[in-house]
Amino acid sequence: MQYYIRDDFGNKTYLARDSEIVASLLQKNYDEKCMKANEKRLKATKSFLKFDSDKDFDDIYNDFDSRIQKMISPVTETREQLIERIRNEKYEGLGFPLGYPVFLTSDGRRVRSKSEMVIGDVLENSNVLNQYEKPLDLGRYGKVYPDYTIYDLNRNRIVYWEHFGMIDNPEYANKCVEKYRKYILSGITPFVTFETAIKPLSIDLVKKIAWNFSLDNYDDQ
Repeated sequence: MQYYIRDDFGNKTYLARDSEIVASLLQKNYDEKCMKANEKRLKATKSFLKFDSDKDFDDIYNDFDSRIQKMISPVTETREQLIERIRNEKYEGLGFPLGYPVFLTSDGRRVRSKSEMVIGDVLENSNVLNQYEKPLDLGRYGKVYPDYTIYDLNRNRIVYWEHFGMIDNPEYANKCVEKYRKYILSGITPFVTFETAIKPLSIDLVKKIAWNFSLDNYDDQ
């Protein structure tokens, strides 16, 4: 790939690939395209219309050659960059007591029950961006560890999935109610599924839920 500047007479002056001028001009070109897209967004917003820009910022960035992408800074974190950051994020989960039963999802994550293993496998197979027992600070109501933190990029939201798997056990049920209460009081409504000894978790139900959050479902929104 070659870079050059053309003067008013059509004469070309070639520039080195690692030149600061090249990077500056590429950044300017990218920024100008983003500004045009943003102008359409602002115009649509002021008119109370749906955003009708031909391209969003991700599209503009992705239209550039991969070699050029390395030389410019995107206006916002792209979808691909966000996915990569979340998948590579390190955090300290709740941990497991010594001697606790071992359940592993297909991608090697340790979870607390067979049902959580099923949910984890379905989420991965459905290409749902998720994290298991990532700590969540509820402020004055303490810290909780949602079973699964779902990143629903299709709707630009985070969903906290709690599976209450022994709801027919009074002691366990009371703990679930208390945990749910903390969520609500802190302003968060978690997504909750239940099961009992005679009404086990339905895999078909989990698959249907997971599809709503799937990254593969993005273009259908």
